[in-house]
Amino acid sequence: RRRQIVEGLDAIGGWSDPAGVLAEVVHLVESVQVLEGSFDERFLQLPERVVVTAMQSHQRYFPLGGNRFAFVSNGGDREVVRAGNENVLEGRLDDASFTFERDVRVGVDSLAERLGAITYFKGAGSFADKTERLRRLVSELGGGEATLEAARLAKADQASELVREFPDLEGYIGAEYARLAGYPEAVSSAIEEQYLPDASGGPLPQTETGKVLAAADKVDALATSFSLGHRPSGSRDPYGLRRAAIGLNRLAVEGGLMVPRSLLPGEVRDFAEERLEGLLEVP
Repeated sequence: RRRQIVEGLDAIGGWSDPAGVLAEVVHLVESVQVLEGSFDERFLQLPERVVVTAMQSHQRYFPLGGNRFAFVSNGGDREVVRAGNENVLEGRLDDASFTFERDVRVGVDSLAERLGAITYFKGAGSFADKTERLRRLVSELGGGEATLEAARLAKADQASELVREFPDLEGYIGAEYARLAGYPEAVSSAIEEQYLPDASGGPLPQTETGKVLAAADKVDALATSFSLGHRPSGSRDPYGLRRAAIGLNRLAVEGGLMVPRSLLPGEVRDFAEERLEGLLEVP
């Protein structure tokens, strides 16, 4: 099935799969039929990643660029199936467009003011509390005014309706809202890069403000989780702390960021340095 799907997508050409849905689609069909569809060009006014996320996270479609997409159906009349999928996607994009426009009207600063009502996780306070911790940490990491401003707005999109609908857009859409509000690119880029690296071999932030904010976010996640007794055990790591520690080490080793050991409580420091041994392949 995978071979048949890929051959069908290749025959159309220009497809991409940024969310990696192909592995799932292989198990959703028995009689493979790869088709092309399109949607109204007015939705291209949305940020591209919003459109792609609406395609992939809900419908498992493959972007083709512009207002075109490919999808895999389980047989059926081609034109009926095509029309049905186009209608479904346009409905999703209508919802995303309405939500995006409403968030923009509210504004990133007003969204940030709502963070006190949203819990970070049990025992760790609200996202407003996390924001204050981030502002303190970026100062201790040597961040300037742009980084402090990015820290203030970093979690604003947690109060947005679009992130509630599409959690994969966190960070990215906050950066878009900051740009639309007229904030400097140094602030917006840091907001977008705050979760990087998000995988062991994933890309690092490309801006200095992004590196500092990303490090602060990881230090806070580690210190807060450990203080509440959430140390990973065996294969269990529900808060992604191993990933956070590896990311912090990579920001220091590869990104050239100075991370004072004093920022990490003893147990957290030991945990992070264990990951450093693996990264450097030395004891």
